[in-house]
Amino acid sequence: MLGIILAGTVLSGCIDSSKNNSKELVDIMKKTLTDEPKSTLTPEPTDTPEPTETSTPEPTPDTRTYFEKYVYPALNEVAIKRRKERAAEDPKFWHRVDKELNENRINFVLLGIGSEKILTDSNQILSLDLDSGEIRIVSLYRSLKAPEVSRHEENNKRYFVNQAFALGGIPLIETVVENATGLSADFTIALHMEVLSRGVKEIFDDHLNVCIPWEIWDMNMGHFPAGMQELSGDRVLSASRARYYHTDFARQEIQQYVLKAMFARIKEELAGGALDAAKLITKGIKFLNDETKSGEIRTNFDNAVFIDIAKEMVKQIASNGFEKMNSVGMPYMGARRALATELMGIPWDSELRRPLGGDPDADDLVTHYWFASRNETKDFIALPLDLTGYELEDEVCIPQE
Repeated sequence: MLGIILAGTVLSGCIDSSKNNSKELVDIMKKTLTDEPKSTLTPEPTDTPEPTETSTPEPTPDTRTYFEKYVYPALNEVAIKRRKERAAEDPKFWHRVDKELNENRINFVLLGIGSEKILTDSNQILSLDLDSGEIRIVSLYRSLKAPEVSRHEENNKRYFVNQAFALGGIPLIETVVENATGLSADFTIALHMEVLSRGVKEIFDDHLNVCIPWEIWDMNMGHFPAGMQELSGDRVLSASRARYYHTDFARQEIQQYVLKAMFARIKEELAGGALDAAKLITKGIKFLNDETKSGEIRTNFDNAVFIDIAKEMVKQIASNGFEKMNSVGMPYMGARRALATELMGIPWDSELRRPLGGDPDADDLVTHYWFASRNETKDFIALPLDLTGYELEDEVCIPQE
């Protein structure tokens, strides 16, 4: 759904705007046609017998993609404004959030709520580099101890990361994410996992090509051979939930492969031209609106943020036509990482984990509890990578020549 929120909302707003503003489009087209640069002659000087003709220099071609030109700057403006507002309200904000790490980046927190409708069993942070369009995904283990929740509840009970949203809503899970990674929670999206199944059915015509990097035999979710699989919405959901065949870490990785598959599908259909894009976006926006109204999707932002972007898109289509755009320039999934954890060694609680070396009783959780995961996130986000985390896709799912 993130791909639809990033691309679908923007482009559908443009398509709807173009239908309702045909006069505006005609005016823009007329102005564009009458604003072509013209050659000019240098006036004849009194002491020079021959006039010299000079031409207006050719403008430098704008090679930026649509996302680089319109979408990224608009989203970045919203993110920066929200960071400033939150910092003004919370003096600890810039202690949690690494200002340097977040420069020229916007971050999306994607939460998948489980079948019990309470716990966020998928906790993914997608960090977008505005220069390259690359997204790197960081995931937080669901059974990682979150002292922030205990302090919110004002008791000494142990709580997991996946309980933060249920007990403190979006503000609390944002605090946990920012403490744990140093990344600002700019756009947070919480959705029930069943939304994934319905989304594949309604937006992608009930089939999505997903790389399954290893064979899955799960007693509850069924069998999935290793390799590229064309999956229905229900099967995508089952693969994303399967964990009894292995561990929750394996489930996190499969979920990240599913996200990558969705971005690839959206990019493919947007590249097919105006008609294919319009079909995808019409279905996507209807689905997004329906799911938001029903409460199945909750966010910390207003979809109206895309209205201004849509206006710019109208101008672009009117001036150049959809086919003449340099390219849509969808962001792409570049690398994935599940942050390292360790067992806390409590005999009666074998699932409870913490970040490496973390002290959950420390007054300053940023410095003394989450320090290892923050350092790992910073290295993963900011440095060139030898390994992306998607190596098995090349090995298992891409035919070898």
